[in-house]
Amino acid sequence: MAFASDESCVRRLAWYERTRPTSRAALAESLREPLEALSADHVGRRATEQLLAARCAELAHEVLFSIQVTGGEDDDASLEAVRTEAGRLLDELACLEVVAAQLVGGRSTAARELAAMIRDSLDPWGAVERERPPRFADPGVPAQRFGPHARDVGWSHGSISVTGHLLEMPRRDTDATFLRGLLTAGETARTVAFVMRVFGPQAGTRRAERHAEEGSAESWLRAKIGRRSSERHRSEESHVALRERELAEGHALVSFAGFVSVAVPEAAGVQEAQRQFDRMQARCLQSGLRLERMRGEQLDALTYTLPLCRGLR
Repeated sequence: MAFASDESCVRRLAWYERTRPTSRAALAESLREPLEALSADHVGRRATEQLLAARCAELAHEVLFSIQVTGGEDDDASLEAVRTEAGRLLDELACLEVVAAQLVGGRSTAARELAAMIRDSLDPWGAVERERPPRFADPGVPAQRFGPHARDVGWSHGSISVTGHLLEMPRRDTDATFLRGLLTAGETARTVAFVMRVFGPQAGTRRAERHAEEGSAESWLRAKIGRRSSERHRSEESHVALRERELAEGHALVSFAGFVSVAVPEAAGVQEAQRQFDRMQARCLQSGLRLERMRGEQLDALTYTLPLCRGLR
């Protein structure tokens, strides 16, 4: 991997697959002239207008990539490092045939565009109102208004946005499409976030060897006090050995954390938010994933699904 270097300034990489409401404004605008050419009582015109009015919002799928680098000697050096590494990321995406990749940066409106991305993640159901800015206004939202003005959190119940932590990946061998059931879920606005740290060869080897030594010490201690090794312990030891073998073969070591956040309109209420989160948990179980709600941590948890490379300790 291009970022698996001990000298790399890249601290985190992340991708975010999200669905957010979008209005039919663009579709209605493209149909405006053809519809005006028809009479007001034309059956085709009435049917089209009824369909456009039936659902004011649809869910659009988006994939965002984010990169975090260590700071340079000054702001200019840090910005140059960001541009360089972001360019490398775009090259990597091009190799994967992601041809629609667009870099947010290098323009005077970059801050407003990034603020709009964050605002849409925090308040997805308000995105429809922000989709069409006033005439002559720059796209996006002001940088100082990227966050909400108020938010309620609690221990026993969630707010309109509910975030969970992907605590376990599949325990059996899977193919590259094991996340399909999770990523194709489009019943409500939601974000799937994976934050990654790529280790260089030396750092990865040290980390893997430390885990192997800790596993050996635990195994020796269990044998000394007469406790048996369970199947879970044997599975963990085999994974540690596999990780060491992959590093010896030249593969990179990657640590990651996954989060899922769902959001419903305020009018739907807390019960609907919980229902949608339960449905997301069921989808995760079908994919071999374990999604647990982050109770008492919603204030920070929601920020883990923003394109800011947060959530990996």
